[in-house]
Amino acid sequence: MLSLTACSPRQVVVKEYVKQTVPEIPKEPNYWQVQWTKQKIQDQEWYALDAQNAKNLLKNIEVMKEYQTDLKTILEGLKK
Repeated sequence: MLSLTACSPRQVVVKEYVKQTVPEIPKEPNYWQVQWTKQKIQDQEWYALDAQNAKNLLKNIEVMKEYQTDLKTILEGLKK
């Protein structure tokens, strides 16, 4: 809300409501498929990645960081 007061013998108050526009939220990015393989070693179950799936996981992390940065930028713009 924006309130303005004018200088005159009697007080004049004008109130103007300003609606903040919210930018469009960016579309969630497409991620690369990651498949984990289950391995049993000495009666314990472990999950592992081959080289290609490990690369895909790292790509997904970078894409997610960029998307998070875009969302933070929007939120910071709304705070101003």
